[in-house]
Amino acid sequence: MEELLKLKRAREYMQALSEGVDPLSGLEIPEDDVANQVRLCRCFAYVASVLDKVIQNGGAVGGGPRIVARLGLTEEQKQAVELSGRPIGITELAKRILAAAGVDRMRGVSGVHMAAWLLEKGFLEEEFDDEGELQRVPSETGTALGITKIMRETTYGVKPMNLYSQEAQQFILDNLDEILCWKKSGKK
Repeated sequence: MEELLKLKRAREYMQALSEGVDPLSGLEIPEDDVANQVRLCRCFAYVASVLDKVIQNGGAVGGGPRIVARLGLTEEQKQAVELSGRPIGITELAKRILAAAGVDRMRGVSGVHMAAWLLEKGFLEEEFDDEGELQRVPSETGTALGITKIMRETTYGVKPMNLYSQEAQQFILDNLDEILCWKKSGKK
């Protein structure tokens, strides 16, 4: 309990500093004082918001990612997955699956893992691009399923990205239990 009081006091201090107020005296900090610089005030506000989250979490720092230890989703959770009517990336699909499960992470539910499963099942294939980088692209079977490759501008130049139609998203969701079992078997 004493620890929570310390956290609350620290948050109050950071909040006061972010507003340009000396937390001990309650007086305004002079304009030319280092503690009144805009960047520092923003930093104090950020620290106050982090402390607020820690306080709301009962004093626990972070709490770590929530992981579902059991395999698969319930049928209700699967129905709660929001599939997109427009093609999306596999990482976005993984985020939607995790959101429906109410977790931050789940073993086997990542874009990398699901793409590896699709590769093994023949929906994706590997090829080298013009720069000699190995990439995964839709196979004929994958294209028929609704996986398409686009080129997109990134900070590293123009790079390929696979997009998954609503039908492809549903296919992955329908096979999620197999994907998770495949992960558990140690295949990558």
